[in-house]
Amino acid sequence: MATYHIVLLGPMGAGKTTVGRLLAATLERRFYDSDAEIERAMGRTSRHIAATEGVAALHRIEADVFLAAVRDPVPAVLAPAASVVDDEACLVDLAGQTCVLLETPADVLADRTGVPGHRRQTSIEERAALLRRREGRWREMSAAVIDTSRVDPAGVVAVILQRLGIG
Repeated sequence: MATYHIVLLGPMGAGKTTVGRLLAATLERRFYDSDAEIERAMGRTSRHIAATEGVAALHRIEADVFLAAVRDPVPAVLAPAASVVDDEACLVDLAGQTCVLLETPADVLADRTGVPGHRRQTSIEERAALLRRREGRWREMSAAVIDTSRVDPAGVVAVILQRLGIG
């Protein structure tokens, strides 16, 4: 098996956690989820950190936990925060990995991210601006782009494996 990480990129609600768990199980790899790691390490959700310390502080934490995960030499499936493409150190480390962009139409993302929970709340306008700013970098870094609104998670995993020539 290859010795690289598979990094699932995309916005909040694209399915990185759901697909990542399935992909990691299929490949018998460790799965790293940014939101879960932040909550474990900080004892608070991303939503709480953004509300109490601000979005900039949350993004610094997201970058730090991603860098720790991506620098682990054991191949894994990583589901980082969408913001990692805004951080120069993260971009350097992402460049050495196999990235897959999970994209989803804005209306589907709005439905998926509107449920209260661990994710920080964002307005429709903020989500649209973040998508516009990050989409080019996500696409530029990705070996495959998959629309998660048209295929169930198991189907997304099958497409990833096929596009990456794994299995």
